[in-house]
Amino acid sequence: MGMDSGSQNGNNANSKSGKNSVNGWTGIHYLFYPGPSYLRPFFLIFIIILILLFYRAAVKTSENQDISATGRSALTGTVTYSKWYSDESGLISSDAALTEGLEYFYSRTGVQPYVMLLPYEEAFWSNGEWQEEAADTYLANVYNDTFTDGGHLIFAYFGCENDTEEMNGVFHFYYGSSAPAIMDQEAEAIFRDYFADNHSSCDLDVSELIGNTFAQTADQIMYKSSEPDPDSDSDNTVLKIGLAAVLIYAVIGLTVVSILRRKSRKKQQNTNEKET
Repeated sequence: MGMDSGSQNGNNANSKSGKNSVNGWTGIHYLFYPGPSYLRPFFLIFIIILILLFYRAAVKTSENQDISATGRSALTGTVTYSKWYSDESGLISSDAALTEGLEYFYSRTGVQPYVMLLPYEEAFWSNGEWQEEAADTYLANVYNDTFTDGGHLIFAYFGCENDTEEMNGVFHFYYGSSAPAIMDQEAEAIFRDYFADNHSSCDLDVSELIGNTFAQTADQIMYKSSEPDPDSDSDNTVLKIGLAAVLIYAVIGLTVVSILRRKSRKKQQNTNEKET
């Protein structure tokens, strides 16, 4: 008898514990999903959409953290020059790697770049110091003799005395009158950041270094151009659908909660009336 009694007490204890567990789960379940089971699929869809929206926003933020926020419209009317570079230093090993990047920059910005790689000349250096004024005068003459409009830029390298493969000379921009509308201070800073990153890579030769830098810069500085962005349109569509789903679920959830509360109050009221 004692054993049976002990067993019964154990069962009662287990039953009571089990009931508490169920009630506890019900409380948690109600907190996260305050509605009937037939609305559970909508709740799950809402959660999935919400997660995707947050994930997409995080990815876009990561991708675009260095992108220019300045809107720029590509130049029009630039007369295309047949040549893309002049290599008096013999540093270009791949014509395609360089020109593809320059052509891409031109297609995005409307500014045609021209690269000049110059060996050491005493006229541009004085006691080991580079002479920017002399370089600008030289490049101005080259520009006026080569191009007929303001939609070009010259990216020139002035080799120093006893220069090495590390290229210890000076890279310098010279712009036509229209080019600064695209290559403003922000754009040039973006270019220099990419150039420094690419220059630190041992895997790139001079052709790839310059070509890649121009291509990367074009994508960054023209991100907010007047041209439509298909990815942006897609993101806006997803965002609208997500917001609509959130709104629908919010309305349904509030309605269900309101109904359940009314039923609960009515049930409690009926119980109280029966007890009295």
